[in-house]
Amino acid sequence: EEQSFLLAIKSPPKDSVEYRGWQVPPVSRRRARTYFAGLVACLSASAKRVSSPAPPSEKPGKCKSPGCNLFVHPDLSVAGGLHCCKQCAESPQMHGSQCEHHAYESTLVLVERGSP
Repeated sequence: EEQSFLLAIKSPPKDSVEYRGWQVPPVSRRRARTYFAGLVACLSASAKRVSSPAPPSEKPGKCKSPGCNLFVHPDLSVAGGLHCCKQCAESPQMHGSQCEHHAYESTLVLVERGSP
């Protein structure tokens, strides 16, 4: 028995700030919003074997770029959890504007705010 579901998408009208009771986020600078007049897709499970990624470690790691001694960026969308920033991933030790420049110390333990 095949299990799947149907997904239908329709974008809010252009320049909308609210749509069906939800706030439409503003488009950031130098970006464009994609609009769908209507999109229908049937989604079902793949026959491929699923490989589970390794769970994130409790302790943030060191940037993987050679010679870089900074923590990896906490936002996975910035450098994939492997580097301190996208710029350093592409050109080691060259840091971009998104880099947080947190020096890596192997004995340092980061604690979230509000933790004991």
